[in-house]
Amino acid sequence: MGNIPGLGGPLNEAKQQEIRECVEKVLETFTKEYLKLYVVTLLEKIEEEVKETSEEWQLLERPEGSSPTEPLKEGYLVKQGVLRKSWKRRYFVVLPDYRVEYYESEETYQKQKAPKGTIVPCGYSVQNEPIKNRLEELAETAQKIGAVVSELPKPDTLPDHCFELHHKRRRCYFIKAENDEEKAEWVKVFKRCTRMCRGFLTEDEVHNTAFIGAVSACRSALHHWGWWTFGGSEAQILGDLIIHEIDTTVLASVYNDIKGPVSVRVVVRNQILKTLDTTVSGAIAPALIAMKTAVKAIRGRVEPVIRDKMALVHDTKETVQDKIRDACLAQILPVLESKVSPHLTPILEILFSPMYDAFSETRAVFDNAMDEMFQKVEKDDGFGPSLNIHFKRLDRLPRGWYALRKAHKKADSMELPLWGLANFFEDVEPYELIKEAHNTMGTVLDNAVYTFENDLTEETEGSSGQLSRDDAKKAVVKCRESVTEKFQVDSHKATVDFFKSIMVTMCMPTVMKAVGPVCEPLLEPIASAVPEELSEILDVEKMFEETVQKIVQGLVDGVVDPACESHLGHGANGTSGANGHATVAVQ
Repeated sequence: MGNIPGLGGPLNEAKQQEIRECVEKVLETFTKEYLKLYVVTLLEKIEEEVKETSEEWQLLERPEGSSPTEPLKEGYLVKQGVLRKSWKRRYFVVLPDYRVEYYESEETYQKQKAPKGTIVPCGYSVQNEPIKNRLEELAETAQKIGAVVSELPKPDTLPDHCFELHHKRRRCYFIKAENDEEKAEWVKVFKRCTRMCRGFLTEDEVHNTAFIGAVSACRSALHHWGWWTFGGSEAQILGDLIIHEIDTTVLASVYNDIKGPVSVRVVVRNQILKTLDTTVSGAIAPALIAMKTAVKAIRGRVEPVIRDKMALVHDTKETVQDKIRDACLAQILPVLESKVSPHLTPILEILFSPMYDAFSETRAVFDNAMDEMFQKVEKDDGFGPSLNIHFKRLDRLPRGWYALRKAHKKADSMELPLWGLANFFEDVEPYELIKEAHNTMGTVLDNAVYTFENDLTEETEGSSGQLSRDDAKKAVVKCRESVTEKFQVDSHKATVDFFKSIMVTMCMPTVMKAVGPVCEPLLEPIASAVPEELSEILDVEKMFEETVQKIVQGLVDGVVDPACESHLGHGANGTSGANGHATVAVQ
């Protein structure tokens, strides 16, 4: 990386060397975890392709590339400029991929002229009270530089009805609405955009899954615990990861050494972080190119082996995991009994009613849309060319915030109780769990909408020209009844899967933190059970994690399945202890 320019005083050569080593350490650690997880994820993908699924979803899944192209929301807002800080009225358009463009006017948008700017909101947060948020950041800064909050310069005042799209290291956007009602509506829209927008440009799901998993694995390898929210492009996420490591391990002593008035110390700290952004970006670019080259070569080597020797891969994996289970079970079970088992039933109690209620509201959205469509068909004397107009209305339901607002509110009620679990599971992050709940409801509703559209299209395909009112009504009723039944089945399955996924996700970091160090010596001799030809495909550490997860999964299933069986009368297996705690039953 060479010398770090522009920072002479605060960052002497020794500190600059520490930073260089920190950057290299994070990139080396991340690359190792990413390449390892890429192979693991590729293996899982191929296993899924050849596996026969016993539980099939009833609804159709919308194919890739067939998502709606209509904007999710449009309207005027007032935005503060990045340089002159002047406020200018702009026409905002929320795209189907949840990026947000803003134009000089509605007219320029309609004429398909280039936007004034594009906001990619992944990794951002939406601050309903931006001044309060800035004061909290000032308190954090004061703590880092050893100052008193009252000594720091106060944030500028903002106009009424203002909110902020906020990120600690990227450009922040201050946006003003016309009134409180309009502000509340746009805040919800932007919150949904931050949840749903994807920063990765590639459609390679193996890469995307491995990269996200490598972020958590890298943090664990660097001994960082607890939840860490991230989002953006690969370069942005790596930059956040590296700067966080530098800020927590190297710069603490630098901040203490900064002399002068508080205002000067704040300026110097901000200048350090700004310069580091540029320096770190320069290191990330070649690292990402190297990773891309490496995974291309790895995939070329291992994918043919996996496909040609799937039986051997499967048998070896089972053999090794059996050995891991036999060697480590005595260390795993006490951890589950003390750190997991007592908390599973309370976790399910937090999730249970809100999620079932949320899905009831989600099905109500579909029912209301069907009622509205039936009424329009009756009023319009059937449908012909207007069928696509009906479909466009339906397509907006899962993607906008308004239709699902009541369902989201039910799911949002889990937030405070989930925060109460942070004493037991330090990696719990209610915001992310609720985001997953919102996504789950939206996905099932989208599948219901797509299935209805597909069925109705097939039902009316044989008709020539305008379909009569009676025939149109019969077609709508028939397709609605079929989809509603499938919706009921899939919403139950999605709810159960959500319970299990969230509970395992919450428990695994705590379990792995406890059992990983004590089991590590036991894994070394087991590695010899992996044949040389599969050594690049089967990683003992990852198989250990999978083994632990299977045991935790069995424990979770034993709590979730009976509760959901009781709720809906579906068959399930599993037991619960008489004291309400899950019992560890290992076969």
